[in-house]
Amino acid sequence: MKALLVGESDAADAIAARIRSLGDEAAAVARAVLHAAIAGADGAIVVAFAESVSAVAELRDPHLLSETPLFVVTSQTAPAVHAELRAAGADEVIAWPTETPLFEHRYRALAERIRLRREVASATRAEAELRTSEERLRRLVELASDAIFIKDRGGRYVFINPAGARALGASVDQVIGKTDLEIFGEETGRDVIRYDQLAMKSRQPIHYEARQQVQGDERLFTTSKFAYLSPVGDLLGIAGITRDTTDLKRAEEAEIRRTKQHVAHQTALLRLVQMETAENFVAGLEKILDAAAKTLGLPRVSYWSLRDEPSTVVSQAMRKAGSGSWANGLELRARDLPRYFETLHESQVYAIDDAGITAGGTELATRYLDPNGVRSVLDVPVWLRGSIVGVVCHEATGEPRAWTVEEQDFAARIGEMVSMALVDREREVASSEVRRSESRMRALIEHLPDAVFVLHDGSFVFVNAAFAAYLGYERPDEVIGSQLMDRVHPEDVSEGKAIVRGAPRPRKVRLLRRDGEAVHAEVAGIALVWDGEPATVAIARDLTERNRLEQQLLLADRMASVGTLAAGVAHEINNPLGYVLGNLTVLSDGLTPDALTQEMAQALKDAVHGAKRVRDIVQDLQTFSRGESSKRSEAVDVLRVMDVSIRMAHSAVRHRARLERDYRLVPAVEGTESRIGQIFLNLIVNAAQAMPERPAEENEINVRVTSDRDHVVAEVRDNGVGMTAEVRRRIFDPFFTTKPIGEGTGLGLSICHSIVVAMAGSIEVESEPGIGTTFRVRLPIARSQPKAETIEPPPPDLGERRDRVLVIDDEPMIGVMIRRLLTAHCDVLPLTSAREALRRIAADERFDAIICDLMMPRMNGMEFFAELQALAPEMARRTGFLTGGAVTAQARRFLQEHAEVTLEKPVELGKLRAFVRTLAVRGAEGGPASTRFRLPAVEK
Repeated sequence: MKALLVGESDAADAIAARIRSLGDEAAAVARAVLHAAIAGADGAIVVAFAESVSAVAELRDPHLLSETPLFVVTSQTAPAVHAELRAAGADEVIAWPTETPLFEHRYRALAERIRLRREVASATRAEAELRTSEERLRRLVELASDAIFIKDRGGRYVFINPAGARALGASVDQVIGKTDLEIFGEETGRDVIRYDQLAMKSRQPIHYEARQQVQGDERLFTTSKFAYLSPVGDLLGIAGITRDTTDLKRAEEAEIRRTKQHVAHQTALLRLVQMETAENFVAGLEKILDAAAKTLGLPRVSYWSLRDEPSTVVSQAMRKAGSGSWANGLELRARDLPRYFETLHESQVYAIDDAGITAGGTELATRYLDPNGVRSVLDVPVWLRGSIVGVVCHEATGEPRAWTVEEQDFAARIGEMVSMALVDREREVASSEVRRSESRMRALIEHLPDAVFVLHDGSFVFVNAAFAAYLGYERPDEVIGSQLMDRVHPEDVSEGKAIVRGAPRPRKVRLLRRDGEAVHAEVAGIALVWDGEPATVAIARDLTERNRLEQQLLLADRMASVGTLAAGVAHEINNPLGYVLGNLTVLSDGLTPDALTQEMAQALKDAVHGAKRVRDIVQDLQTFSRGESSKRSEAVDVLRVMDVSIRMAHSAVRHRARLERDYRLVPAVEGTESRIGQIFLNLIVNAAQAMPERPAEENEINVRVTSDRDHVVAEVRDNGVGMTAEVRRRIFDPFFTTKPIGEGTGLGLSICHSIVVAMAGSIEVESEPGIGTTFRVRLPIARSQPKAETIEPPPPDLGERRDRVLVIDDEPMIGVMIRRLLTAHCDVLPLTSAREALRRIAADERFDAIICDLMMPRMNGMEFFAELQALAPEMARRTGFLTGGAVTAQARRFLQEHAEVTLEKPVELGKLRAFVRTLAVRGAEGGPASTRFRLPAVEK
């Protein structure tokens, strides 16, 4: 208990001063006595030094003190004043005149009164709590659904709750004071009294069940009784609780019946599942129907099969109880039973409890049920491959039978068993395979090309040869017994644990081979029973090749994009390069030596040389870009491709090594320029990157091209760092690289190897650490070699006539440049619109030669040529084409068909004049027009 001392005016001050005036020993004694009185109590007590009623009333304000005991110490001794203070809220009033000396006994008296007040308050609280608890218990007993009662030693009821009275069919007042003999009668009353005496005598709880008629209904009651004792242990009577367990017991009995019925159904189905029906369908069918009849206790169960046309059912097997005989041959037609056949297709079961009154059963009763004495019927359709092929009929005679849900479900399972028997008949081999599924699955797994393993508690209990080989072992038994987690890469532990658990979702995980190498795998597992134990059966699929293909496709897509970009860049460069080179030619030819200083002449010569070098670079770009659009093989000049590859690798080589060529005259090979160029470029760049840090003149790359009887042999040799035997063994593996992270994908040599093998060639490597490396590529010689280039005779001279030439190019400077180049011998009309050219030709304007750019906006050269063929065929024979690079498949096909009348940009003066003269001669001689060209309706 905690005490709060508060004071008012002079009284508190005086008492406090008195306490302070005491000697240290006396003051200490006073405080100790008071503190001892209030220590350890349950509540709080306020001791107030007050003289006025208003001060006490303020303390009793609900915001300050409500239920807390309040002791008022006052100097007033008059009883009337004490009464007023109590009325204002003081629980105790203690007179303590200020002139009275403060001695220890005063404090002891105060402490004693505080203790007494505490005990009174505690007893009051306990009494209130007891009343509350008793009230709660009383309400709980009154609201309980079980009967609760108390009887005295004479057997008379002294208490019973409303539920108990209702169970006896009476009110509480009608039961109180009566005995069991008066309530239940002689026979039942004696039994109840016997249990009462047994409980009182043994003073141990007893439990029993008894049946009793309540308002005409026999009910089952479960009763628990125990001796009712006083607080000191004296026997006062008997107390008990009775519960009506009739509904619970009935539910339990019904559940037991359903369980027995379910067990009987399942036992019958299990026996049928184990039965062999494939070899003799009729015998198997009769066993199924016999089991259905015996399990359901039916006199007749039959199977009716549908004829080829689903309009008639014919009884194929009909079991008759008692006789053990089988009948067949009866027929029912759909037109006579339309609702019956309609229901069969819509429902899983067709149930009629009483054919005489059930809606929908009248037509079936008239045609079949009544003539055969059938009162109730339960039919289920038999399905096979999505169609009804028959009906299983369960028939009851005599009294109507209400088919339970369990019976309908069992009948549906019987229909499924017949379906299974039909499947067994059609698939005898499959049925045999099912019975031997585990042994055959094991045999199948052992010979699967995919890696398969079985885990039990994370340990390998079976692996096939493919999985053992995948991990680098020769025999499966070398893996069995080890733990999967010991073979999972440390960074993939979570995925490995998921596989052990049998997670069905495929998991990508790195497995460690015998030599420690990590291989990428996709593992899909499923939890199964293997050799009678729970296990995880998993298939591991090697992702290395798939990853390589994905990267190769990504690289191929990137290369295609680069090729398209290169083709577009080449086309765009060729136009300005064409008129730059052409105009330089005009200057070179038009200016006399006297007109130029030596320095100017050299500058002009250097400009022409630089332009031609740009032209060569553009042509190299086109060589690498054009092949990606078509994989069709052709005869390829290896020397030319090698030179192009060397030029493309120039920037990678020039600062690292000296490159030397050693060529022999070799035949063409079968392949594509871009693919072969990709091989050579990769080998040359790899050779440059293999050089150690030393002066470039000490590093050598030797490119040698020779041939033997069947192959052209290209070698790339370097004196770089070389390779170890282990690196040589894996050099062509996908994703294997010795370069730092970020500098190599490990696909370059793998792709080169794939290209060479696809061309029926081979690639070999020789290398020694510190000496260098040689890559040797062998490509088969082409079956048909290109014809040797011959010097074509100049076109026939048409005399001193000036040819009229039409030039069509969307780049105005190209037309101006061609006009300047040809102005000495031709009259040139440059146009930038193909539409304008067609309008002039349609207006009977004629030309000796027409030169048209292939790739132009709005109307390109192909579209122009197609319309020209229809408009003026004689002009089409005089038409040739300029191209700075074909960037579409359609354009490439067009150039292949019109190669003899195609001139590539940038043009040279001599070739341009010969080209124009050739076109003019073709038109003058009336020679054959170019191949007729029609634009496709849709370009895909």
